[in-house]
Amino acid sequence: MESEKKELQRDWQELGAQQFEVKILEILEYDEDESKTDYSEELELLKMIWVEKLIKEDIELY
Repeated sequence: MESEKKELQRDWQELGAQQFEVKILEILEYDEDESKTDYSEELELLKMIWVEKLIKEDIELY
């Protein structure tokens, strides 16, 4: 993960902010009873789903 951060930082500096796009891809719904506080597994699953979708669209990821 550290190498991805360095690669992203290098590209940001070389290409400029205008070459990047930051988007909210999906909003995670939280339990209404608020007893659950750890959503790590749900977030990891969403990440896997979106990485797969974006790779199919030939979008470069870090």
